[in-house]
Amino acid sequence: MIGIKKRGASWCHLAQTGRAPLPRALTIPDIMDLVTLADVRTLLGRLPKETRAKSTWQHVEAGLKQAATDGETPELWAALQMVLMLENVEYRLK
Repeated sequence: MIGIKKRGASWCHLAQTGRAPLPRALTIPDIMDLVTLADVRTLLGRLPKETRAKSTWQHVEAGLKQAATDGETPELWAALQMVLMLENVEYRLK
């Protein structure tokens, strides 16, 4: 692709360790701030088992695994916002 640089090994390391940033942070008031992949992982871990079993949250989890592999976070970020909207969870972009 023209004008897009391939991310280096250090970026992949950030993704694999969960420190890769989301394209834009978001806040779920009185719950948590989501800034990195690790924050999304923490959110998923806090969800009740029945909620995590929903296909929408399964899609977010799959996106998290993919982002941890390739370091690409925009798709995960979009899926996360969509699920939060569908679940009527109040959130704010930072």
